[in-house]
Amino acid sequence: MRLPCGYLFVGNYKEDADNKPVQIKQPHFLAMESFRGAGNTGKPVFAGPSYAERYRLFLKQSVGARLYDAGVFIVTDESIAHARQNHRIPMAEFGPANFLRSLKAQILAHYPGASIKPGTLAALI
Repeated sequence: MRLPCGYLFVGNYKEDADNKPVQIKQPHFLAMESFRGAGNTGKPVFAGPSYAERYRLFLKQSVGARLYDAGVFIVTDESIAHARQNHRIPMAEFGPANFLRSLKAQILAHYPGASIKPGTLAALI
């Protein structure tokens, strides 16, 4: 029996970096096609996707290939450290609620007799 498995990533950078391109160097071998984009195959250096976009691609591919049952991507930085909500969720599809729902579904589907107690966090998601 395979255990449910999730990937939790907490990034540390400011909101203005969500879409900031990051330089890619490919002097010896090509970067992944999803990082290269159109027209960058032969260039040794070019602006690639932001770190947030790279994490989204990683989670999408990993969950899609069933390496993980679910993934979550949360971002925080020092400017919001003391705020009531001290994190951001850049991509709703990889938010904590979807992550917990998916893992809960996996557990309920694969463990006979598993149940959710009313009034618990698991019952709310």
